[in-house]
Amino acid sequence: MPLARAVFSGSNASLVGALSPHHRRQLREKAGIASRESVHPAVAALEVTEDGIFARIHVAALKDGRLIIPVNLSVLLEIGVSDRSTLDQQLLEKGKEASKYFLVSAEPLLDKYARGLSRSKKWANDNFQPLGFHHERGIILPFAVGDGATGGEVLGFNVGRVAGCSSLMPVDLKSDRLKWCRQVKERREVPRVTLREVLGWISPRPVELLKVDAQGMDLRVIESAGDLLPNVRRFQLEVVADDCHGLYVGQPNCSTVVARAAQLGYAPASPVFCLPSWRRSPAWSHWRTTAFGCEYEVVFVAHGVGMEDDYWRFHQPNQGGCERVIKNMEEAAADEVVLAGTLWRWGWKKDPNGKVAWPKKKPPDFTDIGTRGAYACLQPKLPSPK
Repeated sequence: MPLARAVFSGSNASLVGALSPHHRRQLREKAGIASRESVHPAVAALEVTEDGIFARIHVAALKDGRLIIPVNLSVLLEIGVSDRSTLDQQLLEKGKEASKYFLVSAEPLLDKYARGLSRSKKWANDNFQPLGFHHERGIILPFAVGDGATGGEVLGFNVGRVAGCSSLMPVDLKSDRLKWCRQVKERREVPRVTLREVLGWISPRPVELLKVDAQGMDLRVIESAGDLLPNVRRFQLEVVADDCHGLYVGQPNCSTVVARAAQLGYAPASPVFCLPSWRRSPAWSHWRTTAFGCEYEVVFVAHGVGMEDDYWRFHQPNQGGCERVIKNMEEAAADEVVLAGTLWRWGWKKDPNGKVAWPKKKPPDFTDIGTRGAYACLQPKLPSPK
């Protein structure tokens, strides 16, 4: 056994204390053992309180203060990952040009973050997995992102019965929407950083698409980018129709978000009508309590920047994208998408020859759909969702 290794074993371990820190470090390096000197001696590694255990851990590597991203890849950013409909699944694997992207993700819920890290089969079992990587072209960070002081802070996070209810913001108990979100199952402490800080780890690289799902805080996330927001070419937000209640206290409505985005230099990828031009029927008001009836997924594009085919799937304004109401398919022109409800999957489309081509299910007569709150309406001519 080499001498340096013998010094650290058995009864000889006490000898280490008699050596200077420099000599202890030299012995460990010669023995191939990582130094046990504290990297950040002034920082508490562990904190135990009456109601929790908190640990400081290494979550990602930086080089010269930047995340290590290959120079030949385009950058995507996702805030609020959860564990379904995530960009690593939607674009890193299925995009038309998936291999050209690198994804940086942030998810504050520890269980969702852990599932993200374990999602790739590339590092299954006991294989080495690079620090923070949840995909060979993706890194996930266990943070919340929002407005506040630079340098990060610890905030209380309300964890609902499903991830789609969980937020830094309190649920509005007066709202008539998604009542199952009212119960807070746990309140956790999570680290919060600003979007400007995240962009700083990526800068000067531009972000081609930023997808935000921060449950009521989407606009505040964007505003927290500060002077680095121009590095973002497109961002997707979830907005609430003007004739619906928000889910969280202080959540802005669609018109507020669209107006603020315009001030920041961004516009929806296609026209968005925050208040439908027709009055949605009060006779069947169930749609007001749902996500699909009230929430629009809108991609905002920086002035002078275009859309790419891969990104249209994230622009789903639903009824907020409708231009006019119709009674039947005969009123639809070729290539116009007809929504007989609020989701793409309830839509029909005519091909250039006037034949109903998508989907194959026979479209209904729309005469009485409006009386139940789900209107037939026309969207602008956009690429069909994949």
